[in-house]
Amino acid sequence: MTRPKTSRFFLSSFSPELMTILLKGARERVEIPCPDQRTMKFLQMRLQMLRGAMGRENHPQYRLATRARTTRTWHPDDKDRDCVLVVQPNDIQFSDMIRKAGITVDEIKHAGDILDDITADPEPSPEAKEHEGDPVFDPYAKFKGGG
Repeated sequence: MTRPKTSRFFLSSFSPELMTILLKGARERVEIPCPDQRTMKFLQMRLQMLRGAMGRENHPQYRLATRARTTRTWHPDDKDRDCVLVVQPNDIQFSDMIRKAGITVDEIKHAGDILDDITADPEPSPEAKEHEGDPVFDPYAKFKGGG
């Protein structure tokens, strides 16, 4: 049985505003009010699709984007009221507990954060440029033993 063709979008098909939301949400909590559940779910899906495209095209800020988590909230009595999409760092829910325990990031001695050398305006990788528009390019081939 053959697998159905999965629709995948190129990184260039996403707006810069979506990239900004995803990267800002990796650093701090971002709340986006939405008019209804349908719009909120679609926005969440587009952000997840953007993150996938960043990974497939070896975007230099992909590791930062993987730090963001999306969640949806709404009014308990009416699912289409008070809809908010929240984009925030993965472990933000533990911040208060960690601070109360007296632990701060400054106490950790490490060589530096992986995000220190990330530029604001990245260039696509040579591999992504080489295969741009190629529908049969498989970015996962190297993990399957084919590349």
